[in-house]
Amino acid sequence: MTLPLPTDTAHVRIESRQYRLFNFDLGEGIRRSSMKVATLIFTPWLIVMGVIGVSLLQMPYLWFGPPAIATWLAVSRDDSGRVRLRSWLDAAAYRLNRSDRLILNADTARPDNGAQQIPVEFAVVEVQA
Repeated sequence: MTLPLPTDTAHVRIESRQYRLFNFDLGEGIRRSSMKVATLIFTPWLIVMGVIGVSLLQMPYLWFGPPAIATWLAVSRDDSGRVRLRSWLDAAAYRLNRSDRLILNADTARPDNGAQQIPVEFAVVEVQA
């Protein structure tokens, strides 16, 4: 059984922040990665709402609520400390590419054409007594 040892390494998350936006002071600043994610989520949503014809004055919660919640979930950190959007993208990439390539070891790295012949040196012969 191995025991975890303490580490002296300082784990630092270096991130760029935006402190001013259109001459408006943002105080402590907003992470630029969060701003990019918000832009990528809000822009298509607002375009769709405009095309569908949802009234901004009668239902502002429908214009800004869902993308705000999606942005908050996407930029929050998961249990491993990564941005949750990264986990979503990894899961999507896995689901899209899982049947493309088979990982084979060196002994079986050949195309599978249905029935395979086993080389004689690998064949097991059972002897009945």
